[in-house]
Amino acid sequence: MKVKGQVSEMAMLLINPESQIAALAKKFFNELFHKGNAIYSLLPDIISHLSDPELGVEEVPFHTIMKQFFSYIITKDKQTKPGGKAVSAVPHSLN
Repeated sequence: MKVKGQVSEMAMLLINPESQIAALAKKFFNELFHKGNAIYSLLPDIISHLSDPELGVEEVPFHTIMKQFFSYIITKDKQTKPGGKAVSAVPHSLN
């Protein structure tokens, strides 16, 4: 399956009124999230297609979809930043 171009159609399924379809789409993107930087590399394509006026995605559904994708980016960013709890575990005597 060639992903580019079709991934935005999959992203639209995140807001499908049929809850089972929306859940499967979310599961698909959750799995994709764990495949390296796939979400990062597909995000420009998703944004460009969903923001195309000819597609007609309204503002609220667009924000809902983007919120899901940005949650992946924020999660990935937190996982890759050095420090965090490990830094706070340094004994105060070293400060």
